Amino acid sequence: MRATFIKAINTIENEELRAFAHICADCIPEYFWSIPASSSGKYHPVTDLGEGGLVRHSLMTYRVALDLLIQNDITDSTFCDVVKFATLFHDCCKAGRNNSPAPNTLHEHPMYAVELITDIYCDNYNESIEKMVIEICMAIHTHMGRWTESKYSDVKLTPPKTILEKLVHTADYIASRKYCLYDEEFFNNL
Repeated sequence: MRATFIKAINTIENEELRAFAHICADCIPEYFWSIPASSSGKYHPVTDLGEGGLVRHSLMTYRVALDLLIQNDITDSTFCDVVKFATLFHDCCKAGRNNSPAPNTLHEHPMYAVELITDIYCDNYNESIEKMVIEICMAIHTHMGRWTESKYSDVKLTPPKTILEKLVHTADYIASRKYCLYDEEFFNNL
């Protein structure tokens, strides 16, 4: 699954943003590559469960986002690169920032992902991609959509407002529906 994730990163056209995405992929918690997308199996299709399920879900979120970009006739390469990056990394800290995952999805996981990407960016500052990184972080921060509160957390998340934020949230929402199964053939041909 890691190789497929890297293939998806390599579709980011902006060379500097793509290089930054590779650095981020090397720094995300190791559990990302192995845990299921859902600890209960309640909110994701069967292909997102089991070993590597979180990576498959992230890839399907990316895949759905590509379709939404086509459907909405969005061809701006910078916008598309931001969407690709945000969808691939939106759940990179779903069980926390360290390599020992929490037993369940953490409600505030979008904030952890943003913190991680921001920390990596600060260590690898590149002014030419700063605006894109800010947009990526906002899209990740708001990817939970209307589910801004949880009885398991005191954190209240921000709902998406911009077209970019709504597109990333919608892609994540669709990719988590029971009928949206991992498209192995698509990724084999990436």
